[in-house]
Amino acid sequence: MTGRGKHFLVAKKVRKLLGALFSLLMVTGVSAGDLEGTVEIHSRLGRRPIGKLQRHPGQNNGPLYQAPAKVSAAVDEVSNVVIFLLDTPGGPNKPVHTKMNQKNRQFSPYVLPIVRDSTVDFVNGDGIFHSVYSQCECAPFHLPEFPQGESRSIHFPQPGDVELFCAIHPEMNAHILVLDTGFFVTPDENHKFKLEDVPAGRRVLKAWHPRLRNPVTKIIDVPPSGSLHIDLAL
Repeated sequence: MTGRGKHFLVAKKVRKLLGALFSLLMVTGVSAGDLEGTVEIHSRLGRRPIGKLQRHPGQNNGPLYQAPAKVSAAVDEVSNVVIFLLDTPGGPNKPVHTKMNQKNRQFSPYVLPIVRDSTVDFVNGDGIFHSVYSQCECAPFHLPEFPQGESRSIHFPQPGDVELFCAIHPEMNAHILVLDTGFFVTPDENHKFKLEDVPAGRRVLKAWHPRLRNPVTKIIDVPPSGSLHIDLAL
């Protein structure tokens, strides 16, 4: 075989290999679309009701925790909604080292979504002691009291809703939502959200709020390009 013939065969094999790789990429869902939409709250989630009564750890006769009977605007509660995709690895959000503040006897933010294997610093910004704890199955912990300007760190390797309290101030309450996926987002002040570069195909989308008994669930078909618009009502 001449040198020219060998070159032709090599080029043919390269084209065949590139074609196979392209087909494989298409099958494995490299094509991706965007999800965008709005969230509206029409239920009693717009109000923070009087919560359940409970005592913090180690006290049999101590003060009971009771959520304040405070009316909160629905737009504020929209900021506590987390929209995420079930069983969809990857995504724009990665494990991080972030923080949960304690200021004016409140946790801030009230809802903190993170990817599993993230670490959270609990920062005391008050001139009093705080002692953060959670009794959830996925991440039970209790941080001994620590003063203003100091912080304590907790690593979260398991997914789940980590409800937070303070053992000194029973009115303090917040949530850390630990997720298996980096495809999550919270709505902006205009109730709008967007997730970009979502792998094409059938997906399960959930809208979570700490006071929803069950997340709102939708089965969606993500296009291989372009955007899919979704309106969510809670």
